[in-house]
Amino acid sequence: MTYSEDVSLPLRQWRVTITEDLHHSASTALLSWRTFPCRADHWDEHRWFTFGGPAVLPITSQEALREALGAMAQEPWRLRRQA
Repeated sequence: MTYSEDVSLPLRQWRVTITEDLHHSASTALLSWRTFPCRADHWDEHRWFTFGGPAVLPITSQEALREALGAMAQEPWRLRRQA
């Protein structure tokens, strides 16, 4: 994907939150984004993703974080958290 300076893209802020569940050997990630200007308490959309296994938990190193972020990018994200 290339960037074209002719295209005016909106300024967006992204937030990634990872919650580790060591008891169930899984993590839940939340991806949120918002487009400026916006209210401080408003996010345009949220996507959830569950990944895990003992190989990536707990995240205690840069390599483990890289592996977790890579796992999040490999699967489709859901609009709502699934139980």
